[in-house]
Amino acid sequence: MKVLFFIVFFLLCYNLTAHSQNDVLKGKVYYSSNLNIDGIDRYFTYYIPLHFGEKDKNPLVILLHGLDESGQQLIKRSGGPFAVKADSSDYIIVYPDAIEGHWHALKNEYATTKDSVNDVTFISILIEYFTLQYGIDTKRIYAAGLNNGGKMALRLSCDIPYKITAVAAIAAADTITTTKCGNSVSVMNTEKYLSQKTFSSDPSAINELWNFFLSKEKK
Repeated sequence: MKVLFFIVFFLLCYNLTAHSQNDVLKGKVYYSSNLNIDGIDRYFTYYIPLHFGEKDKNPLVILLHGLDESGQQLIKRSGGPFAVKADSSDYIIVYPDAIEGHWHALKNEYATTKDSVNDVTFISILIEYFTLQYGIDTKRIYAAGLNNGGKMALRLSCDIPYKITAVAAIAAADTITTTKCGNSVSVMNTEKYLSQKTFSSDPSAINELWNFFLSKEKK
């Protein structure tokens, strides 16, 4: 009854509708879906690892694309290497889409639209969705982003630290830091990869990112 109450409350509070594959999921496959949040359709693509279903719970990685991109573009450029990592460690990867290619990562950024697009709420509900739908391990939820997406990952560490295990910001200006918000989420913030293309074309960069997440797993 508690679970049923939570689900009903969740739907009423966020005006959320989900369209997803409720049949048996196949491993090593990409799926697409959307959530309607505050009257706005928010789209995302997610990768189910090869051995999905063989363990009780899977970790979740949220990969946030860079400025003027989409989740599909990030998959096209880097999906292969990330899928290999996901298959080897049983991670589900989700690639959300920002509205018009821009994450609203700063509370005072783009003031004309910040009230109508709440990306923190989108990611927070996305985490709830995957937890309820696929039994995600809530102690192993990670977010990483490139430039504007990296800023968004940093903001998540400040705004919803109770839902995030660790975040990684790649080629993102250090405009939001955990020293400002005082939360204990582990953060990797690197400027070594000066562009999203540089990062995506460097296998060692993806290895560094994945090893960071693996090192921060909560037991």
